[in-house]
Amino acid sequence: MTEPDTHIERLARIAAEVLRVAPDAVVFGSAARGERPNDLDVFVSLSPGSGEAWKLLEIARRHYGWLDVFVRAPEGGRLLVRNDWASDWIVARNARSIGQAIKRDGLPLMRLDLGRPAEADMPPSAGPAPGV
Repeated sequence: MTEPDTHIERLARIAAEVLRVAPDAVVFGSAARGERPNDLDVFVSLSPGSGEAWKLLEIARRHYGWLDVFVRAPEGGRLLVRNDWASDWIVARNARSIGQAIKRDGLPLMRLDLGRPAEADMPPSAGPAPGV
């Protein structure tokens, strides 16, 4: 019997936290490509001033180095990412290439399979995320 992969289990718990706040979140980057991720890169279409956005910043702060959250208001605008302290939003550097990665690799976070433990309480797959 092998020991559980605590790195992947932690990412699964973080994904579950994000989904409780933002069920339409999209994951991109290594996790979406099926590679072993070091962290989760997550995109959410919502206003950066919304309560959900502030809750996502709180999650990113608690899991610093494990979660990068990107937001863009549904009506458009600049792609934003958490600042270095995960206390506010700043304009994302390389926004164009990040936007392309989201379009190319984006996967609804609820469909991400990290081999998460049953207690992560993830919702079932619901198909592609809206707006991606």
